[in-house]
Amino acid sequence: MNIKTTVINNKKKILTAGLAILVTAAAVFGTMTIVKASTSSSMKKIAQTKVPSTAAFKDIDSEHGSYELEYYDKTNNESYDVTINKKTKKVTSVERDYSGTKKTGAAASNKGLITEKKAESIVLKSLSGATVTDMELESSSTAPYYEGSATLGTTEYEFEIDAASGKITKWDKDSVDHDGEDHDDGGHDD
Repeated sequence: MNIKTTVINNKKKILTAGLAILVTAAAVFGTMTIVKASTSSSMKKIAQTKVPSTAAFKDIDSEHGSYELEYYDKTNNESYDVTINKKTKKVTSVERDYSGTKKTGAAASNKGLITEKKAESIVLKSLSGATVTDMELESSSTAPYYEGSATLGTTEYEFEIDAASGKITKWDKDSVDHDGEDHDDGGHDD
């Protein structure tokens, strides 16, 4: 056997070994992908029971003994994070990002609550011609509520609306002068 034949045989062995490694790696990766897809599918089924049917799945992460699934509901412009325990496969939390703030507990569940649009219409019915400048769904130890502000002319109104009943529970008025300074009306409600 000459040197040229030996080099060619060694190259064939190296290529064959390399190909075998690639095939093995592809098989392992493929198996991992199938397991991940199966896990992802089962976690989605669990999480979908906790978000509105209009919410679309966005992403899944696996961290610290749990899965976190992200959903987005274009209808209400809301994001949801559903956390599921890896071992028990139980939902441990549901967070709703509404108007830029995370909500948990009662505020994360829409069931039985008025919409932000409905809350805005309640304010505008009470204050014809006003502009609602800010509104967020908040939660307290008792019940979720909408908190916000509206302006009409040189007056700013701050309000709270019970998110279940639609009743205005707080209504404060402040005058704003042309110099931009707030002037409290002394805590009088309109």
